[in-house]
Amino acid sequence: MFKFLKRLVRKEANKNLDTSNYKTKIKNFSLEHDQIVGVNIDDVIIKIPYTDIVRISIMVYEEDLLPQPIWTVQTIKDIIDIPNELNNTDKLFFEVLNKKLDGYNSIQTQEEILKAMNCTHNSLFHIWQRHDADKIFKSIKY
Repeated sequence: MFKFLKRLVRKEANKNLDTSNYKTKIKNFSLEHDQIVGVNIDDVIIKIPYTDIVRISIMVYEEDLLPQPIWTVQTIKDIIDIPNELNNTDKLFFEVLNKKLDGYNSIQTQEEILKAMNCTHNSLFHIWQRHDADKIFKSIKY
């Protein structure tokens, strides 16, 4: 009972966090041989070649009474956020990326995914990153 009430209080606190209007949020996507093609909330097409992916993360937001995972795919130039409930999400993150990204098909990645999917509060989980990701992120000038 306490957890339920605590979650209700958090929900009220998070009302100002509106994730529905983020330009990075994808409303649908397709999987091509060499890239992910997403369409954001403004109907802008964003193409993410598999070879450009630097990091995969899962953000968990408490919306309504159930946490809502959002998968984040990051390159040097772009970030797309893919809600867990979209079609092909399972196929992308459990089949396609296992073949396309070195080191993604690992026990460590699967453990991080399980942690994220079992999370009950706002959190960010970096589940995979390319071997040279730290060097790439340090070289980015803001």
